[in-house]
Amino acid sequence: MSQSKTLLKLATFSLLFALSTAAHSFTTFGTVWNPGANTVRNNTAPAPGGATWSIIGAGISDSSGSDGHGGASTTSLAALNSGLNIPNVIDDAFNLWASVSNFTNLGQVTDSGLGFGANETGGSFGDIRIGAINIDGPRSVLAHAYGPGSQTTFSNGSIAGDIHLDNSENWVSDIDLATVLLHEIGHTLGLGHSTVAGSIMFATYSSANFNLAADDIAGIQSIYGASITTPSIVPLPGAPILFLSAIGLVGFIKRKRISM
Repeated sequence: MSQSKTLLKLATFSLLFALSTAAHSFTTFGTVWNPGANTVRNNTAPAPGGATWSIIGAGISDSSGSDGHGGASTTSLAALNSGLNIPNVIDDAFNLWASVSNFTNLGQVTDSGLGFGANETGGSFGDIRIGAINIDGPRSVLAHAYGPGSQTTFSNGSIAGDIHLDNSENWVSDIDLATVLLHEIGHTLGLGHSTVAGSIMFATYSSANFNLAADDIAGIQSIYGASITTPSIVPLPGAPILFLSAIGLVGFIKRKRISM
């Protein structure tokens, strides 16, 4: 074997070793989706899971008493960016997380239009509901999402898993909707923030990015396991876990602050 081939093999081995043993900085919420619709478990070990999703229509407000948004109600999600097929963007984001893990995107279902956080037995909607509403104006928080859960888990109706996008932001030319949705869906699947700059689960938005970093993949695989076609990126012991409060931990993404 030539010296150049030997060096190439050693370099390749070193890279793979670094990817498999590097300390990861992802965090998890502590609850995750089980297989099938509306089933939740504590995140004790990697195991398969799945969830449905739906879009919250306009004119819907808080029914849980835990996320009132100052009395605001939802507006049309499609109106955030009329140039995008938003259901397809959402589906693509779920499928990207599913492609590297044993999470199954169970697809879009009909949303009957009850208030978000409504009693789970009062209507039909997805495990994860996605809508547009005012959060804080065009300032800091672009969106927020609740971690996995059920009415039994949190005693606050169906708000667990919900994603709210701030309708005060410019989602056409200022903020990339697909990037933010990919981040927030990571929260709804059980991931907290990562301290790795450039990862999807990093807490601040800087630019459009529709790729999962190694830390994102390690995080989702720590919850649902690796997919058949994607090698496992094994996290080191001690990856921090964030435990949910009584109403569920909210993940968010903030606009990057730029010094003038």
